[in-house]
This record gives sequence, structure tokens and C-alpha cells, in this order.
Amino acid sequence: MQAIFNRYETIPFSYFLLDKNLDVVSVSKHTLKHFHRAEHFLDLVDMGSQRKARRFLLETPSLYKIELNLYTKTNPFSLFDVYAQYEQDYIHLFCINKDDDLREIQKVMRALELDLMNSNMLLVEKKAELEKALQEIREAAIKNDNLATVGKLAASIAHEIRNPLTTVKGFIQLLKPHLVAMGKEEYANIAIDEIDRANDIIYEFLNASKPSPPMKQTISLSKLLNDIVLLYEGEAIMNNCLLSYESTKHDVLISVDVKQIKQVLLNVIKNAIDAILESHNKQHGQVMLYTIQHDRHVTIYIQDNGKGMSEEVIQKLFMPFFTTKAKGTGIGLSVCAKIIEAHEGEIEVESVDGKGSTFKITLPL
Repeated sequence: MQAIFNRYETIPFSYFLLDKNLDVVSVSKHTLKHFHRAEHFLDLVDMGSQRKARRFLLETPSLYKIELNLYTKTNPFSLFDVYAQYEQDYIHLFCINKDDDLREIQKVMRALELDLMNSNMLLVEKKAELEKALQEIREAAIKNDNLATVGKLAASIAHEIRNPLTTVKGFIQLLKPHLVAMGKEEYANIAIDEIDRANDIIYEFLNASKPSPPMKQTISLSKLLNDIVLLYEGEAIMNNCLLSYESTKHDVLISVDVKQIKQVLLNVIKNAIDAILESHNKQHGQVMLYTIQHDRHVTIYIQDNGKGMSEEVIQKLFMPFFTTKAKGTGIGLSVCAKIIEAHEGEIEVESVDGKGSTFKITLPL
């Protein structure tokens, strides 16, 4: 709990940390300048607003903002914008006086700028540390096929990166409505996008360890592939690619861990689009999905007209840490191979350098 509170203790406006009973667990230094000490948050709320406050905090957590009259040291009551964020068993309340709104936001933006700078420096430092450690274990991991080592390494430092990023992202989301009103929405969007990208890098390394055993359920293969196309169609269109699924007359049922198989398919499709963007076909890219049933198995084909691969690249494609991308980690396809192996299936690739590739994922019915 102390770690949770420390992230907000010095913010330049009133902040309360509440438990699920609305008891006050802690407050920021700024809060003590403007509010009397109280054991319960509703003791600081105007009688006419207490029911509204309780309903806002306990019954409608989907809302993030409310206006409340709060008792302060200088006034019987003052009107505040009260923002709520929920984390585990705690509620974070950020209270900004309506009269001081703009001034408080400017203070927070200056603090945010400093936090973003510090978080970025920490991310660069930790990323360099992770890359150095990865380099040292690269050969051993390839020989022993032991990706769990990387997962443990990433997990040990991920929280050191994520904590400041979570704090900064929370502040930015809190202030986004005000930034929109000030015509500065792009600042918030860029900052949130960069934080999400950093978290995606961390997530990728955290998932580099051996995938968990599949939790299988029976599903229609056509439905699964249609869902995949709908999920990634917009991304494909933005990259001038046509993503299509050629369904068969007779649907089949497969027993798979849907989340894991979607991870595999999306990874292969993303790689296909990346290959198209690096080829002469980047203005007319095509990624086509189709299936063929044989005996008690079905094969999913993912075909693209991208840059293709050489035979040398194909031989190394599913090895941990092998990548042809400048900013790639070489983890995605090796994890995909382990997922398909856990499903008692096979994943293969056929490719012609300069003409495109076809991935074949075979699964039991």
C-alpha cells in the first residue's frame, strides 16, 4: 500500500487514498494545507452531496469525474472537480478546486514533463540493461531452448519500469479532458501512445517464457478466422493491405486455447504485413487466409505477397532471438512454435525470396 501511495504523495493538488469503505488511508502534503484531517472521506463532503458522492465512488466506478462541494479550512464548502481511479483494493481521488483549475493543471503539466523525462531515462537505462543480459544468455538459450530464463529476467526488472510509467499515464488520462478543452489533446495522445509502446516491449519479453498449458475449448474454425480478420482488417487497410479469408463450404470444429491460437495468427499476419511494407508490393499488399482439411487434421494457410525469405532465413525462423527486423526481438515466432507444439500441431513456412511467403499451421480436429 505504501508503494501505491508514494507514487502520488507529492502531486501539486489535493489527493486522497481511500479503501473500499471510503475510509481515508492517506493524503498528499498538498491536501493537509486545504483540508482538515478526517477518518472518512464523506466527512469532508457537503451533506447535500454525500449520497451523490457515495453512489459515484461505490456504485458507478465506470465514471471518472464528478463535481462535489467539499469542506475546506478556508470556506464552509468549495466546488471541486473530483476524479477517481481504481487500483486493487484502493480508490485514488484527485480533487481540483474549480476556482484554481487552470493554475493547478499548469503545475501538474510541469510535473508531468519532469516525470516523463525521468521515466524515459529509466526506460532507456533498463532497456539497455535487458539487452545486455539478453546478449549474454542468447547462445545458451538457443542451445538449451530455455526461454524461461528470459522471462524470469524480464519479470525481475519489469516492475521497475512499469511503476513510473503507470503513474505518468494515470496523470495524463486524468488531465486529458482539460487538455482537449485547451486544444492540446495531441500532447496527451502522443505521451499515452509512447507509454503503451514501452509497455508492449515489456509485455513481449514477459511472454518470452514457455507458454502456459493450453486451456482448450471447442470452437468453429470459420468463426475463429472471421474474428481474426475483423480484428486486424483495419490495421491492414491502414497499411494498404487487403486481408481476406476464403471460407470453405463445410466448417470444422477444433479444440484449442482460443487466446493462444489468436496470438499465433495475429503474430503471423502482422509479420506478413511488415514483409509487404518492405517489398515492392507495399501499395497493393495481399494477405489471404484459407483452410484445407485432410484426415483428422486441418491446415490454416496464411499467404502474403511480401518480400519473401531466403532458405537460410527459413531454417532459422523459429529459433529464439533470430530476427530479420531492425527493432525485432526474435521472440514472437519462437513462442508461436511452442504454442502450436503444445496443441499437438505443426507450423511450417514456404517462401520465395522476393515473391512472398505462406505459413501453414496444422491442428488436429
